[in-house]
Amino acid sequence: IKSSMKIAFAAIVKGSDDEADALSRLLATVAPHMDGIFITITQPNEKVKKVAELYGAHVSHFEWCNDFAKARNYNFAQVPKEYDYIMWGDADDEFSDLAWLKRIMKKDEADAYVMYYQYDFDKYGMPTVVHPKTQIVRNDGTFTWKGAIHEDLDANREIDIFLIEGMYRYHRTNEKRVKESSVRNLEISKANMTGDPRDYWNLANGY
Repeated sequence: IKSSMKIAFAAIVKGSDDEADALSRLLATVAPHMDGIFITITQPNEKVKKVAELYGAHVSHFEWCNDFAKARNYNFAQVPKEYDYIMWGDADDEFSDLAWLKRIMKKDEADAYVMYYQYDFDKYGMPTVVHPKTQIVRNDGTFTWKGAIHEDLDANREIDIFLIEGMYRYHRTNEKRVKESSVRNLEISKANMTGDPRDYWNLANGY
């Protein structure tokens, strides 16, 4: 990795005042450690746009079409090739200890970097659902998002992956957002039944 390595942060966000508040909390944890921020807004909302601009983000717009992979691929396409890597997240996330990120990446070069995602918590704030998630990938055309719902990154060649320990992504949602997501995810799952076993899993999970 070259000494002047540049990392971009990319996210898709919906257009709502609630999303704007969540985005503000997210960017407060990532902006100080990124070389560029690229936010794609999927519905019109001035508050979301103002929050993104407050953090110096490059703002783009994508008309929501019930396909997360399409929206994320569009978002990633906004990142110029001058950025070596892309880190991604959602508006209702936060990240910890990113001050060490570049030092770790320069020491252990890889095509993709994985962090542990603390996704759900009990009433005491202790994580109950934790899983590894690919969070940072090379910005060289290797990776493409696949899947209209519960999308994931797909590589077009063999890749080296490095697990970053002690650096976490946290899911900071609320009851209202969970209910909205459940309705949306079921709608998308019903519309994307291709026969792939994952489609049946997504549908069952939606119900």
